[in-house]
Amino acid sequence: MDILLIIALNVAAIVFFILELFIFPGMTLSAIAGLGCMGYSIYYAFVHLGTTAGYITTISSGIIALIAIYYFIRWKKIDKYSLKENIDSTIDRSAERSIKVGDKGISTTRLALYGRAMINGQDIEVKSANGFIDEKIPIEVVAVKTAEVSVRKATV
Repeated sequence: MDILLIIALNVAAIVFFILELFIFPGMTLSAIAGLGCMGYSIYYAFVHLGTTAGYITTISSGIIALIAIYYFIRWKKIDKYSLKENIDSTIDRSAERSIKVGDKGISTTRLALYGRAMINGQDIEVKSANGFIDEKIPIEVVAVKTAEVSVRKATV
């Protein structure tokens, strides 16, 4: 009966891991449930069946889980259920294209490395080039890269 419980918990763990990988990626609830099942099966083996059985359960659980996931990945039928959605939207960076080095503005949020600033009448995301800058402090653009505007406190 003890061995049956350990096997059932390991099968449940593998199912949860596969669900996490293919059906609910990024949710982590299935992964936590899988870790819980596998962890409890190993704990149960150590407590009720002894040290040797615990080590055997630990090693075999890991190996069987890896083999099951490997074969599940290679199984072509899973493609029908796998998430294939791609994000093809982009962020509008047109406001940043009009910003030039030397432009002045004011920070609208605290720049704890990144924050927002009003430069040339446009509210954009900026990066502090050297340390933190508080809100409503005059700033100056020191660099403009593809997706990043670096600023520092303006010199008077």
